[in-house]
Amino acid sequence: MHINHMIRGKEADDDEKFCKKLCSELNVEYHSAKKDVPAYSKHNKISIEEAARDIRYKELLRVQRKFGYDKIATAHTCSDNAETIFLNF
Repeated sequence: MHINHMIRGKEADDDEKFCKKLCSELNVEYHSAKKDVPAYSKHNKISIEEAARDIRYKELLRVQRKFGYDKIATAHTCSDNAETIFLNF
């Protein structure tokens, strides 16, 4: 699943197109969502990072339930170590 957080404008839109194309080429099921993380962050008075994480997990669970998947796997970049550490506390 690809989530466009609507933070990086055209670059995020290009990432979304790349993911869709790659999944098509690899014959991998593709799901996506476009969510306004900055607006969610402001409305809920939370950080952008927390807003993105909330939305990410809500969307993953929504797709899991809708399609009957029994597992969810996430991937992080090397710079996402801080989130992993805090989630483990």
